Amino acid sequence: MIGTSRPYSQREFNQSEYSRNETKNSCEFIPKSNTIRYLNLHEISLYVDWNVSIINTMIDHGKHLAYLLSALAKKVFHMPIETMHLFMNIDSAN
Repeated sequence: MIGTSRPYSQREFNQSEYSRNETKNSCEFIPKSNTIRYLNLHEISLYVDWNVSIINTMIDHGKHLAYLLSALAKKVFHMPIETMHLFMNIDSAN
C-alpha cells in the first residue's frame, strides 16, 4: 500500500534503535555413522561421508574455507576454533 507523504523539513532525523532476535538454522543433520573424520584443516575437523571420493581440489578448497573460518572465529567472534566442523556429504545439496 502506497500512501501520500509530506516533506521532511527538519535538519536532523532521530529514530530510536531496536533489535530483533531471530534464529535461522540452515544446517542439515548428517548421521554420525555415515561420516569419517578425515583430517584437520587449520584446526577445524573435516568429516567426510564414506561414499565421497576425496580429490585434491576438494581438500584445497576446504583448506581455504577453513583458513577463513578459523580467522573469523578467532579475530571476529572470539570463539574456540574447536567448536567448528566441516562436513562433506555426497547426498547433500549444500
